[in-house]
Amino acid sequence: MIVSGDAGWLERLLINLLDNALKFTPSGGRVEVCVARTGTTARVTVRDTGVGMSADDARRAFAQWIVQRHHGTISVDSRRDAGSTFTVTVPVRP
Repeated sequence: MIVSGDAGWLERLLINLLDNALKFTPSGGRVEVCVARTGTTARVTVRDTGVGMSADDARRAFAQWIVQRHHGTISVDSRRDAGSTFTVTVPVRP
């Protein structure tokens, strides 16, 4: 599957999500990455068992700017001390 967009910015997006998941997940925790195609979109999910974040922090995520620039969406499900799940969807090339 090939996504339409700027490879450098998409790489920064993935590095940012993975770096944060690894940084805020304590030793013995878990980080999962799933990639799937659904119709005309690619979906990347990064899930961790880390410290979580507040709703205010989630709304200010730098990743949101990159995703919007690529005509995609990002959602965050995060709870303090229960981990975070980031789900990104971006269009795939026809």
